[in-house]
Order: sequence, then C-alpha cells, then structure tokens
Amino acid sequence: MTWFDALLITLLGMLGALGLRHGFSALVWGGLCLLAAYFANRLSASLDLWATLGLALGLGTGASLLAGLIQSLTSWPYRTPPLWASAAGLLGSTGLGLAVAAAFALSFPLSPKVDAAGVRYVYPSPEMQPALHQAVDHSMFKRTLMPLWEQQSGWQTLLLPDLPVFKGNSRP
Repeated sequence: MTWFDALLITLLGMLGALGLRHGFSALVWGGLCLLAAYFANRLSASLDLWATLGLALGLGTGASLLAGLIQSLTSWPYRTPPLWASAAGLLGSTGLGLAVAAAFALSFPLSPKVDAAGVRYVYPSPEMQPALHQAVDHSMFKRTLMPLWEQQSGWQTLLLPDLPVFKGNSRP
C-alpha cells in the first residue's frame, strides 16, 4: 500500500461520512451522480467538448438539487436520521466514492512504448515525476483495476471514457 492508496482511502472515507450524515438523500445523490457521469461519458463521443461539459454540469446540478429536495423533505431536525436512512446514505456515497477513487487511480497518462513486437502502452507513464510514478505504479487500487483495460463493460465507460483504441496486444 502506498501513500496514493492512503489518499484514495481517505477520499472514500470522507464521502462515506458525508453520506452517513445526510441519510437517504446521499443515496439519491450518489446514484444520480454516477448515472450523470456514465451518460456524459457515453455521449461524449457524439458531442463536442462544450456540449459534453454542459450535459455533465446540468445532470450533476440536477442530481444535487433533487438530493437537496429529498434532504429537506426527509430531514429530522434536532436528531440524527434513523439507521436505515444513514445506511442508505452510506451505501450511495460509498458507491460514488469508489467510482471517484477508481477514476483517480486510472486517470494518469499512458505512454506508448515501441519495440520489435509493435506498440504497447505503459501505465502510468514513466515520464511522470518519480515519486508519483512509483506510488501509482505500486498502488493496490491500480493493480485491482487494471483488468478494466481489457474488458468492454459499463465500468470501462464510466471510469475510462477516453480510452484509446488498442490493436492487438498493445493494452497496458
């Protein structure tokens, strides 16, 4: 485990605590933010940059407004939310936190490496600052998430929207 993993776990814990505090509205917020990111990434190939940013901003704002409305409708003034609401909030915000941590772990640049076998990509790029490269390269999150490069799935659309088209055995 590296300092980069500790940073991602801290981010995950912070989002989890936020969801635990906000209750049911955090479940709605986390789920809708994941859906907004998925749809923005899915449609980004057919839209230009500004339209994609506008779509992501609009969907994210809508998710936050809806979560705020639910928070105001289900708030319990002067007492903590019930256990079921806190558990639902923890679930939603932890799901969002896992997606954000995974996106951070997979968002560093690739470097093409050309040899006799052809072009293959190296992740993370060895041209990064050495301490950062070592931390990301030895990261538990990175090792766990590397199979996403290989499979076509919704997770790949959510976490790796700008994945280059690989030919043959050139995947990182």
